[in-house]
Amino acid sequence: MKTSIKLFLLLYAFSMTACATQTNEIQSVLDQQQAPAGVVFEVVSLFEGSIQTAIPKIVEYSSQLRKRFPNISIAVVTHGNEQFALTTKNKSEYTKTHQQVQNLAENGDIPVHVCAVYAERKGVSESEFPDYINIAASGPSQINNYRELGYVHIKLSNW
Repeated sequence: MKTSIKLFLLLYAFSMTACATQTNEIQSVLDQQQAPAGVVFEVVSLFEGSIQTAIPKIVEYSSQLRKRFPNISIAVVTHGNEQFALTTKNKSEYTKTHQQVQNLAENGDIPVHVCAVYAERKGVSESEFPDYINIAASGPSQINNYRELGYVHIKLSNW
């Protein structure tokens, strides 16, 4: 029991530190005089359900960024187990998340990419994702492509 409590407290402290770091990174972008070429949010987690926490944060951060820099380009790349919540078969279980992702993609002009390599390793084909999801050959390569275009990289990985 004591070990469980210690583990919980350690994980809680770690997640709070990660959240503060992400907030600081967003604030750093917001404090700039000119917008960067864009911002790419990286989401990677061991847990499928963690996407339910990450996407609302991305919606919030994107709103702040667009308020400050209306024309800033934003993208999302997800390449861990959380990406499987975005499959068509999981749409009923993660309805709100799917609605938010579809809204980002279709109304916010924010592409949301999943990683084909990782999906294939886990036995999930590209056709199992809805049309509003972009399939990247490799999540890390997609992130690097955005970085080469001058995008600021913000990693949301502790969900």
